[in-house]
Amino acid sequence: MPHLVELLEIKTIFDVPCGDFNYFRDILKDLRMASVHYIGADIVQFLVDALNREFYQPNRVEFMRFDLSLQALWPVDLVVVRDILFHFNAQRALDVLRNVNQSGAKFLLTTYFPDSHTNEHQDRHFKPGRGFGSYMKLNLEDAPFSLRPPMVAIGHDSEHLHDRVLGLWRLPLLTH
Repeated sequence: MPHLVELLEIKTIFDVPCGDFNYFRDILKDLRMASVHYIGADIVQFLVDALNREFYQPNRVEFMRFDLSLQALWPVDLVVVRDILFHFNAQRALDVLRNVNQSGAKFLLTTYFPDSHTNEHQDRHFKPGRGFGSYMKLNLEDAPFSLRPPMVAIGHDSEHLHDRVLGLWRLPLLTH
């Protein structure tokens, strides 16, 4: 990730949902020399408050309450939407992608499942649970998303490279 940030000249990262900040904590250590402004966002206010108390650094690291499915995003260099879209039905995931697409941001890095070809079938059987109880293996290259393949696909773990990956797309998103 640090090489990607440097190669793409990323100066602002908006990570939503940031959760417990576990994923980016070590990555930001590797980026100490770079002037990267990290903004972590989550819908859980007490988590945002705790993260700001522990990690806040002016113009470097900050956390805020934000719901990407409801609030408009502003231009940043990289929007990271990791491990959340698969908890939404296809329509809500499309709404999130539209929001990111209309933000003026430069790049999107998001989790998806390139080998899954069952978006529509899964959506018919999607049963919203409490919190994030539902789960769908969304393939953003298939309908209803129909995105072109990402610039880069990064495996979440080396054994299952194509099962669950982080795809990097240049914005605005293009469909096929």
